[in-house]
Amino acid sequence: MERTMAMMPNFALMANTGNTHLKRALALAKTKDHDPDEVLALLKKADELGNAEAAYAIGTWYLFGKHVRKNFRTAVEHLQRAAARGWANAAFDLAVCYEKGAGVPKDKAEAFTLYMKAARRGDPQAAYEVGRCFYWGIGTTKNVRAAEVWFEGSDEHRPRKVAAARKRLARRTG
Repeated sequence: MERTMAMMPNFALMANTGNTHLKRALALAKTKDHDPDEVLALLKKADELGNAEAAYAIGTWYLFGKHVRKNFRTAVEHLQRAAARGWANAAFDLAVCYEKGAGVPKDKAEAFTLYMKAARRGDPQAAYEVGRCFYWGIGTTKNVRAAEVWFEGSDEHRPRKVAAARKRLARRTG
Protein backbone atom coordinates (compact mmCIF):
# COMPACT_ATOMS: atom_id res chain seq x y z
CA MET A 1 0.00 0.00 0.00
CA GLU A 2 1.41 3.35 -0.99
CA ARG A 3 1.43 6.02 1.70
CA THR A 4 0.10 9.40 0.71
CA MET A 5 0.91 12.70 2.41
CA ALA A 6 -2.58 12.67 3.93
CA MET A 7 -1.74 9.40 5.70
CA MET A 8 1.55 10.68 7.13
CA PRO A 9 1.52 12.05 10.69
CA ASN A 10 2.07 15.78 10.93
CA PHE A 11 5.24 15.79 13.05
CA ALA A 12 5.52 19.59 13.03
CA LEU A 13 2.01 19.87 14.46
CA MET A 14 2.76 17.15 17.02
CA ALA A 15 5.94 18.93 18.12
CA ASN A 16 4.11 22.25 18.41
CA THR A 17 1.38 20.62 20.48
CA GLY A 18 4.04 19.13 22.72
CA ASN A 19 5.60 22.56 23.06
CA THR A 20 2.24 24.05 23.99
CA HIS A 21 1.76 21.49 26.77
CA LEU A 22 5.33 22.06 27.94
CA LYS A 23 4.89 25.83 28.03
CA ARG A 24 1.65 25.45 29.99
CA ALA A 25 3.38 23.11 32.45
CA LEU A 26 6.30 25.50 32.95
CA ALA A 27 4.00 28.51 33.40
CA LEU A 28 1.87 26.60 35.90
CA ALA A 29 4.95 25.41 37.80
CA LYS A 30 5.98 29.05 38.33
CA THR A 31 2.74 29.91 40.12
CA LYS A 32 2.80 30.01 43.90
CA ASP A 33 0.19 27.35 44.66
CA HIS A 34 0.57 25.08 41.64
CA ASP A 35 -0.55 21.46 41.69
CA PRO A 36 2.46 19.22 40.89
CA ASP A 37 0.11 16.49 39.61
CA GLU A 38 -1.37 18.92 37.08
CA VAL A 39 2.12 19.99 35.97
CA LEU A 40 3.16 16.34 35.65
CA ALA A 41 0.06 15.55 33.58
CA LEU A 42 0.92 18.38 31.15
CA LEU A 43 4.54 17.23 30.95
CA LYS A 44 3.39 13.69 30.21
CA LYS A 45 1.15 14.94 27.38
CA ALA A 46 4.07 16.88 25.90
CA ASP A 47 6.32 13.82 26.26
CA GLU A 48 3.75 11.61 24.51
CA LEU A 49 3.82 14.08 21.62
CA GLY A 50 7.58 13.77 21.32
CA ASN A 51 8.83 16.73 23.33
CA ALA A 52 12.41 16.03 24.51
CA GLU A 53 12.44 18.74 27.18
CA ALA A 54 9.26 17.37 28.77
CA ALA A 55 10.68 13.83 28.83
CA TYR A 56 13.84 15.23 30.45
CA ALA A 57 11.85 17.19 33.05
CA ILE A 58 9.87 14.10 34.04
CA GLY A 59 13.06 12.05 34.15
CA THR A 60 14.71 14.49 36.52
CA TRP A 61 11.64 14.56 38.78
CA TYR A 62 11.92 10.78 39.19
CA LEU A 63 15.72 10.86 39.37
CA PHE A 64 15.79 13.35 42.25
CA GLY A 65 12.38 12.61 43.82
CA LYS A 66 10.96 16.06 43.11
CA HIS A 67 7.15 16.03 43.52
CA VAL A 68 7.14 12.25 42.93
CA ARG A 69 8.62 9.24 44.70
CA LYS A 70 12.21 8.73 43.56
CA ASN A 71 12.32 5.92 41.00
CA PHE A 72 15.54 5.39 39.05
CA ARG A 73 14.03 2.97 36.52
CA THR A 74 11.26 5.37 35.60
CA ALA A 75 13.78 8.20 35.48
CA VAL A 76 15.97 6.21 33.09
CA GLU A 77 13.02 5.49 30.76
CA HIS A 78 12.29 9.20 30.41
CA LEU A 79 15.95 10.19 30.15
CA GLN A 80 16.46 7.62 27.39
CA ARG A 81 13.58 9.11 25.40
CA ALA A 82 14.86 12.64 25.88
CA ALA A 83 18.43 11.66 24.94
CA ALA A 84 17.18 9.83 21.84
CA ARG A 85 15.39 13.06 20.88
CA GLY A 86 18.65 15.00 21.13
CA TRP A 87 18.46 16.55 24.63
CA ALA A 88 22.11 16.89 25.80
CA ASN A 89 21.31 17.18 29.52
CA ALA A 90 19.39 13.91 29.34
CA ALA A 91 22.37 12.14 27.77
CA PHE A 92 24.56 13.49 30.58
CA ASP A 93 22.20 12.40 33.39
CA LEU A 94 21.74 9.03 31.72
CA ALA A 95 25.54 8.63 31.58
CA VAL A 96 25.70 9.21 35.33
CA CYS A 97 23.01 6.55 35.82
CA TYR A 98 25.01 4.03 33.78
CA GLU A 99 28.26 4.90 35.55
CA LYS A 100 26.68 4.49 38.99
CA GLY A 101 24.21 1.71 38.18
CA ALA A 102 21.16 3.79 39.11
CA GLY A 103 18.07 2.30 37.43
CA VAL A 104 20.23 0.33 34.98
CA PRO A 105 23.05 -2.18 35.37
CA LYS A 106 26.44 -0.48 35.69
CA ASP A 107 27.94 -0.08 32.25
CA LYS A 108 30.93 2.23 32.12
CA ALA A 109 31.32 1.88 28.34
CA GLU A 110 27.74 3.06 27.85
CA ALA A 111 28.35 5.87 30.35
CA PHE A 112 31.38 7.00 28.33
CA THR A 113 29.37 6.85 25.08
CA LEU A 114 26.63 9.00 26.61
CA TYR A 115 29.08 11.52 28.11
CA MET A 116 30.61 11.80 24.64
CA LYS A 117 27.16 12.29 23.06
CA ALA A 118 26.32 15.06 25.55
CA ALA A 119 29.72 16.71 25.08
CA ARG A 120 29.33 16.74 21.31
CA ARG A 121 25.96 18.42 21.80
CA GLY A 122 27.67 21.21 23.73
CA ASP A 123 27.42 20.17 27.39
CA PRO A 124 30.60 21.53 29.09
CA GLN A 125 30.25 19.29 32.17
CA ALA A 126 30.08 16.30 29.83
CA ALA A 127 33.30 17.47 28.14
CA TYR A 128 35.00 17.39 31.53
CA GLU A 129 33.59 13.90 32.21
CA VAL A 130 34.89 12.64 28.84
CA GLY A 131 38.32 13.93 29.86
CA ARG A 132 38.02 12.21 33.23
CA CYS A 133 37.04 8.94 31.55
CA PHE A 134 40.02 9.14 29.20
CA TYR A 135 42.35 10.05 32.06
CA TRP A 136 41.35 7.10 34.26
CA GLY A 137 40.32 4.68 31.51
CA ILE A 138 36.67 4.59 32.59
CA GLY A 139 34.59 2.91 29.89
CA THR A 140 37.31 3.55 27.33
CA THR A 141 41.00 3.01 26.80
CA LYS A 142 43.15 5.17 29.05
CA ASN A 143 44.50 8.07 26.99
CA VAL A 144 46.12 10.97 28.84
CA ARG A 145 46.60 13.00 25.67
CA ALA A 146 42.89 12.74 24.78
CA ALA A 147 42.04 13.65 28.38
CA GLU A 148 44.03 16.88 28.02
CA VAL A 149 42.14 17.78 24.83
CA TRP A 150 38.77 17.24 26.50
CA PHE A 151 39.83 19.10 29.64
CA GLU A 152 40.74 22.07 27.43
CA GLY A 153 37.23 21.98 26.00
CA SER A 154 35.74 22.25 29.46
CA ASP A 155 38.29 24.74 30.83
CA GLU A 156 36.13 27.82 31.19
CA HIS A 157 33.28 25.91 32.82
CA ARG A 158 35.17 23.87 35.41
CA PRO A 159 38.34 25.88 36.16
CA ARG A 160 39.22 24.31 39.55
CA LYS A 161 38.59 20.73 38.49
CA VAL A 162 40.42 21.24 35.22
CA ALA A 163 43.37 22.89 37.02
CA ALA A 164 43.60 19.92 39.41
CA ALA A 165 43.41 17.47 36.51
CA ARG A 166 46.14 19.36 34.65
CA LYS A 167 48.32 19.30 37.75
CA ARG A 168 47.93 15.49 37.91
CA LEU A 169 48.72 15.27 34.20
CA ALA A 170 51.85 17.40 34.64
CA ARG A 171 53.08 15.17 37.49
CA ARG A 172 52.49 12.01 35.46
CA THR A 173 53.96 13.23 32.19
CA GLY A 174 56.88 15.07 33.76
